[in-house]
Amino acid sequence: MPETQTPLTQPETQPQGQTTTVHIEAEEYAGATGGVYVSTKQYEESFYITGFAKSDSVIYNVNVADSGNYTIDLRASIKYSGTKKVNVYVDGVRVTVVDIWSTGSFATFQTFSSPEITLAAGSHTLKLEAATAAGYAINWIELKGNASAPQTQAQTEAPTQAQTEAPTQSQGENAAIHIEAEDYADAYGGVYVSTKQYENSLYITGFARDDYASYNVNVADSGNYMIYLRASIKYAGTKKVNVYLDGTLVTTVDVQSTGSFATFQTFESSQVYITSGNHTLKLEAGGAAGYAINWIELRGNIIELPTQEHTQEPTQAQTEAQTQAVTEEPTQEPTQAPETQYVPVVTGGYDLVVTNIAWGGGSISNGTPVTWTVTVRNQGDRDIPSGTIIGYQVQVDGNTGNITWCDSYSSGLKAGQSVELTCNGGSNGSTWSATNGTHTIMAWVDDVNRLTAEVNENNNTYSITLSVPVSEVVTQPDSGNNIEGKTFFFLGSSVTYGSAAGGVSFVDYIAQRNNCTCVKEAVSGTTLVDTGWDSYVQRMLRGFDTNAHCDHFICQLSTNDASRQLTLGSVSNSYNLNDFNTSTIIGAMEYIICYAKNTWNCPVSFYTNTYYDSAYYQQMVNALYSIKDKWNIGIIDLWNNQDMRNISSSDYWRYMADNIHPNATGYLE
Repeated sequence: MPETQTPLTQPETQPQGQTTTVHIEAEEYAGATGGVYVSTKQYEESFYITGFAKSDSVIYNVNVADSGNYTIDLRASIKYSGTKKVNVYVDGVRVTVVDIWSTGSFATFQTFSSPEITLAAGSHTLKLEAATAAGYAINWIELKGNASAPQTQAQTEAPTQAQTEAPTQSQGENAAIHIEAEDYADAYGGVYVSTKQYENSLYITGFARDDYASYNVNVADSGNYMIYLRASIKYAGTKKVNVYLDGTLVTTVDVQSTGSFATFQTFESSQVYITSGNHTLKLEAGGAAGYAINWIELRGNIIELPTQEHTQEPTQAQTEAQTQAVTEEPTQEPTQAPETQYVPVVTGGYDLVVTNIAWGGGSISNGTPVTWTVTVRNQGDRDIPSGTIIGYQVQVDGNTGNITWCDSYSSGLKAGQSVELTCNGGSNGSTWSATNGTHTIMAWVDDVNRLTAEVNENNNTYSITLSVPVSEVVTQPDSGNNIEGKTFFFLGSSVTYGSAAGGVSFVDYIAQRNNCTCVKEAVSGTTLVDTGWDSYVQRMLRGFDTNAHCDHFICQLSTNDASRQLTLGSVSNSYNLNDFNTSTIIGAMEYIICYAKNTWNCPVSFYTNTYYDSAYYQQMVNALYSIKDKWNIGIIDLWNNQDMRNISSSDYWRYMADNIHPNATGYLE
């Protein structure tokens, strides 16, 4: 993003000695991104900076006279409740975090300190970045420390828990490293340490999609390791935990229902190769979570470094697929496909991942020939040149003897771009003959390793669950309805999008059954609270045509706000758009209602999720009714729907993919 201001002055460097301080006025930044600006007001006899949104940053040039251990002190204020995080980078590397909590008023400043970090003498670039939805003001920054001999290795991220050293154990032929889950170095989102104990230890929980906990780990010997998680989850279905090593996705752990949050079981990953030395291990929720983690272990056998790392050898069918000639079907051009799986950007080359598996949205019954279309994304920072085949195979229920594949695309793929590719061949043709029941569909991009220079070969697979029969979208309109020809705007996240049904939700069914227009603005994993670019508030402001006619605006009461336990807030006495605090759930809801009414002069309704075990979401539903009385909005209350609450377990799982997301049958029926 463009810098908003050039440097005003150089930061002051005080004489350094046993106790050293580098003082920086916040407004004296070398560069800033986003909405950061210098206020024209003064507090404590100096100007301050404000206007931060998530990922906005300011940069300072700093001269450190002596090497040593330093804390980063921020003089800051914030009116609203809750903790806001400021990421601190030195020379482009994230080194620590400063937590800022409510000072009661924007005019009341307090000093907040980071954990200690190590800085070498010399010139550095210091960057402060809003890690969350912000709303704070910063008056000055100080680096305070004691000069000492430089350490051999700089600390790159200070622990926030009691544990300060990476866990390590004596390693041998069968090496094991044990980590208590609560001893994380960093955590993001709603992750927290429970005050309860199971199996004589604390545990962490509160995961929502993309939330994570990271750990500093010391591995004594290189070798092949498996990641073991001691975890529990009450609800049926499989939840994925993405495992990153030093920022690269290396494997996943599937966590399955243990029947109760109090019942823990051990789940394991596939084998990964880890070199000796210090590493950062990150556990990230790969989808809607709901699990608890008690401990983590790395277990492995020490081996010599292999000349080439393979996690799975190609089958005979894959080898045959590799040697097949490219078909003469028309070249498929890249499209910006809808994203249904979070994929991080990696550096150092190209990296292929699968982000979606689709079949066209039609009905599927026993014997239906199904043709898969797979969305492939290059999440690296380099383009894949034309001339190299980008192919994949699809397996159903792990059957490698009857696979389908695509090997017809060779037009290249730019960094960050996606392409939808349709199967054109297979062991027995290009289609799968469907059978009734629940199936796991797995797509494996670059399955025969044509792209030998790919950054990460361990993240090429992606799976979905498909229950056959699947009902078709009804194309004939309902007779006698009163919404034909009308226009509806839908704002939401994964339930509105249809993340467990191939991106087809009730919104699409309503449009096709009733000959009406439904504009769907939905991104999985997002919140009502304005946490940045993908929040409900931000997407409403840019995603809907302000000049279009809208007959009804419908918003999802997001479960993501509840799982992250974002600040609830309170109902305002105002009807002025600028008075609502969008860093709270209620404030964001009021902002959305007010904006929709002012912009499109139409009725506004919210719909709730069906009931699941969440006391916090219950509070959100209660708050919704308080808002209803003020704004005269509609509520589609599925949370308190007694028919859904009284449904049998077998029928519940006929309609639901998990405790939050309906499957295709659930949306249609």
